[in-house]
Amino acid sequence: MNAEKEFVNNDDGDDSSIDSCLEIINFQSIFDHKNGIETGISCSFDGSRTLQLTTLLEEKDIAPIFSGAEWAGTRVWHAAIRLIDYMYNEKYSKDNVAYSIMNGKSRPSLLELGCGLGVPGMIASLRGATTVLSDQESLLDQLRRNLENNFTTEELFGSNLIVKAYTLDWSRENAHALLEESDNKNGFDVVIHCDCVFEPLYGKSWMMLVDVIDELLSFKKNTVVLSSMERRNGDGIDNFLQRMNSASNISFTKLVYEDQANNIQIYESGNTN
Repeated sequence: MNAEKEFVNNDDGDDSSIDSCLEIINFQSIFDHKNGIETGISCSFDGSRTLQLTTLLEEKDIAPIFSGAEWAGTRVWHAAIRLIDYMYNEKYSKDNVAYSIMNGKSRPSLLELGCGLGVPGMIASLRGATTVLSDQESLLDQLRRNLENNFTTEELFGSNLIVKAYTLDWSRENAHALLEESDNKNGFDVVIHCDCVFEPLYGKSWMMLVDVIDELLSFKKNTVVLSSMERRNGDGIDNFLQRMNSASNISFTKLVYEDQANNIQIYESGNTN
């Protein structure tokens, strides 16, 4: 397999408008010319270790590929790239609480919800965070294979643990279980999710997403939540934001970044009560 052409996977095939991010985030497609399919991607951020990630599902996971989440979980979306940029690019550092945590705290803890390939969380781990990647069980096999191929045993299981993957089907009860299982009983410094709100693919699962965020903010009040989303027709994002604003442990949700050319918005949420 040979890597060729810089690109970012997306839903409409137009990747030319993310060029500013690609100044520090380098992506390449890994293409199987014989069979005419993309088999993976390689990516690196600002000179960090290059990740080589397969985008192929195992045979047992192919059946439900058109159910939405499984297919979407093999893509790297624009919203994920923008979130990486927002957390680590100094030009966004002013009044950016997440930037201050991720770049100023020793071993910050980060949880990625609905992570799919888990690129933002993996990059965060390479930048010094202790990261928990989470998604539904059907995507965990691919995620764990990618972790095993890109991180050492010590980084996955040893005293130098920096990244781990866990199943999380969104509910308040399961959020509790994740905190216990991942040994983060006091919560996380930063919680992120990228393009997890899109009703044509995911239905109204955003309602459970809000429940999980609300529950996580009850454990650690200074947790910063970043929601990075691409606006599309019928996406349900306005309803998601309305529900966020009415949740008991979410004191505020505010727009902190907008890429109007690509319809991408990043919202910060927290608990000040």
